[in-house]
Amino acid sequence: MRIIGGTLRGRRLSPVKGDKQRPTLDQVREALFNILGGDCSGERVLDLFAGTGALGLEALSRGAASCLFVDRDGRALARIKDDLTRFGLEEQGTILRAAFPGGIKKAPRIPEGYSLIFLDPPYFKGFVALTLKALADGNLISTQGRVIVEHHIKEEVPGQCGGLILTDRRCYGDTCLAFYAKES
Repeated sequence: MRIIGGTLRGRRLSPVKGDKQRPTLDQVREALFNILGGDCSGERVLDLFAGTGALGLEALSRGAASCLFVDRDGRALARIKDDLTRFGLEEQGTILRAAFPGGIKKAPRIPEGYSLIFLDPPYFKGFVALTLKALADGNLISTQGRVIVEHHIKEEVPGQCGGLILTDRRCYGDTCLAFYAKES
């Protein structure tokens, strides 16, 4: 797995051998960042259920100001930390070991809120709606913030949840991306 765009384009991420993680495929990440416009300059990113950290690292490569990586797996976070160090991104990347819902409750509040939130929970566990509601209730999302949920094509996602509204949904094989924004 590698970074597909930005200043770190082509750099390989630490390997994920033997894990139960389901990394976001290169073509799905490429489609996601094309939809977002490719440039993440100044974005404050929250990568929940971070796993490999591929989404947050991709955002940092494309100019995001910061990224908080949250996952319960210490080995996954160690790999993300290693990648942050290898790529010279220690100042922009922060790691938080926490399981759901504690990860949301423990996430540092920033005055302006997170402007880009990636949510890639385990499939078919009911985490999508619960996490969207927790994000909204925790007041973590900036006014113009976007939440992108990766989910299985057969997994239902809510059209509206906790003040967030589904604005777009795109599918790539069995993987779908659902885009949420705050209701106006």
